[in-house]
Amino acid sequence: MTLVEYWIAEGAPDVHEHHHPEEEGWTVVEGGLTVWVEGVAHTLGGGEAIVIAPNARHRVRALGATRAIVVDSPARRRLPGTSH
Repeated sequence: MTLVEYWIAEGAPDVHEHHHPEEEGWTVVEGGLTVWVEGVAHTLGGGEAIVIAPNARHRVRALGATRAIVVDSPARRRLPGTSH
């Protein structure tokens, strides 16, 4: 699995709509997110989570400054904005 902690600044751009073969889970630690999965919006606050099925089209918008934990399974070999 891949486990990442994101600190998202207020006003940060959305995570563009995309899909990948890994299942993905987002858990909001602080702040809030709107996550669109196959066009359906889900708004999450602190302590709430969503699991996105493999290959489901999704995008994410932070609702102000937000901290979230994201888990992908199996491990994602290429993460946007990383050098690995």
